[in-house]
Formats: sequence, structure tokens, C-alpha cells
Amino acid sequence: MAKITKSEPSKFPKPPVRKRNQFSRSQNSKAVTSGVNNRIQRRRPVRAGAVSNRRSAPSRRPMDNGRNRIVLLDACNVGYFHSNHRGFSSEGLRLALQYFIDRNYEVYGLLPKFRLKPGKSSDWTVLDSLYRNGRLIATPCKEFPVRAMCYDDRFMMEIAAKFDCDVVSNDQYRDLMDEKPYYNEVIRRRIPFWWNGNRFVIERDP
Repeated sequence: MAKITKSEPSKFPKPPVRKRNQFSRSQNSKAVTSGVNNRIQRRRPVRAGAVSNRRSAPSRRPMDNGRNRIVLLDACNVGYFHSNHRGFSSEGLRLALQYFIDRNYEVYGLLPKFRLKPGKSSDWTVLDSLYRNGRLIATPCKEFPVRAMCYDDRFMMEIAAKFDCDVVSNDQYRDLMDEKPYYNEVIRRRIPFWWNGNRFVIERDP
């Protein structure tokens, strides 16, 4: 298991839980981004979790204003690629988060809320620890007996556009390109990745 130390303050909140008959994609999107904005203003501390804030790599400050851009991981995409699409790898997501933390980036993984349940990943306790540590943003989803309907890609676009985040994903989001004009800029800046065993590799720095 990974080192457990005190985490840096998180900007993002846990999204509100809505009743099933009140589920609305647009309303949920506004609720999540509004809550994120409030968290940025408050900068509340979070409890320790499954990732370490000990930086093993030199600091990188690629932006002209001296601040690293916030990184959003497409958590499902990262987790499935780590296992070669044999299932959702919780350890793969943890390793990817740690990669950016080691390089002084503020990073969060975004995934549907149902993934936090037992049996929906390789190790739900790893995800639960990351979530409690403030490293995961769990998006609302409408659950059915057989499957869950999720809109995590749209939440990712909205949050990335609002807070000028870089999205790390191998998904090209073709289905969202024409949905809203400002999605295109987020998609254009998308950072692909690949796995070399347990070594996480990105095409370029954020």
C-alpha cells in the first residue's frame, strides 16, 4: 500500500446527492461546478489518504505566472488502460495521481460515483481512501439494476473549462466536440498517456 501522509488542501467538493426522480444532467453539472467554485474559495484541508505528497521529482512550473495548471484525470480511462481493459484498476489510478503529485501538480481524478462501491473496481478500499483524501471527484449517475447511466465526460469538460484544467485521457471526446464551443479548447489541450508496466507516461507536460 502507498505511503500515507497529510495531503495538500483540496479545491474540489464532494458533489451533492440528488434523489433519483430529480436527476438532471444540466442541474447536476451546475451543482458540481458551483460546489467546486466554493471549495476553491474556502480551501478546506482534507484528511490523509492513499497518496503521498512527498515530491520525488524536481519542481516544475511550466506556466508563465508561476503556477502549475490543475490536472484532471479521466479516472476510468486511466484505470482501464492500466489493466489492458480487463477491468478498472484502482492501483493504476493511484499511481497516475502520485505521478503528478511528485511533480508538484494539483491533480484530481474524476469518476462516476458508483465506482466507489465494492465490486466496481480492483480494490474499492484504494478508491475510498483517495476519495476521503480529496483526490477524487465523484460525479452523480443514475443507477439501474443492470447498468448505470453516467455523464462524467460532460462534468469533466465543464470543470476543466471553468478552472482552466488540463485533462489527461486517451478518450478523444468526439461525441462532445460540437456540443458546446468551449469544449473544443479543453479537448484540444487533452494530454494522452500510456503505461509501461506500472510506469505512467504522458505525451507532454501540462
